[in-house]
Amino acid sequence: MPARDAGAGARSVVRCASASVCVARLPFPVSLGPWKFAVVWPAGGSARGRRSACFVDADAGCIALEPGLTGLALAQAFLEAVVRIGECARGRGAADGVRQARRFAATLVEFALRNPRAWLWFNLLLARHLPGAPPFDRLLRLGVAPPRPALVQVQGQCIALRQASPIGFDAQRGELRLPAGPADSTLAMVAVAGLTEAMQQRRGLAAVAAPARYRSAQVEGWMALAGDDGPAWSWIAWTLADAVRAAGRDAIGA
Repeated sequence: MPARDAGAGARSVVRCASASVCVARLPFPVSLGPWKFAVVWPAGGSARGRRSACFVDADAGCIALEPGLTGLALAQAFLEAVVRIGECARGRGAADGVRQARRFAATLVEFALRNPRAWLWFNLLLARHLPGAPPFDRLLRLGVAPPRPALVQVQGQCIALRQASPIGFDAQRGELRLPAGPADSTLAMVAVAGLTEAMQQRRGLAAVAAPARYRSAQVEGWMALAGDDGPAWSWIAWTLADAVRAAGRDAIGA
């Protein structure tokens, strides 16, 4: 069974069944689906000798990250781990691009809603290590929303954002139609799913494909967006943080 929150500090020892002894961990757990995970670094070498920089050990309740990861490599490995957990929670069966994008959006929104400290930490990593990036972490603490961008750069393509019906991504028009109203989980879901769909299509993914191909497009696409379009990431990050406040889970300013 996945481990419960041990409530330990940054140097607590956690044992991972597939990663030997882990000697360092983040000071917060990650909750997704029915599970709660410690985020740890294995002692001595690779977590499991894999090509991936992360490994999700559900039996031990830990996310094992490759030792020595820092900066953007750490942020990307962490995001990949979150997506992997979402796949376990929502299924890894074959699905087309629209459903894959919605699965990713549901995972990211749930992650931000249930783990506001981890969401703040992730944005702090991006702000510190992306050249010329806005202070994403400080923006999350503000009570004033950044402006919604009119255009978002998605791997060289400009996607227009506007409030209209029907909501969702329109590939032919190159626009993402958003619901009217305040920032909440619904707006966040539509925005993240629509931009993710655009990222997948830029990688030639629209029909059914292997989950690993979609995961790569999603993780690499969102990391690229944070670096290429800081104002757009600021708005997305703040929208997710404001959904946390709307849900009565305000730990962003803690």
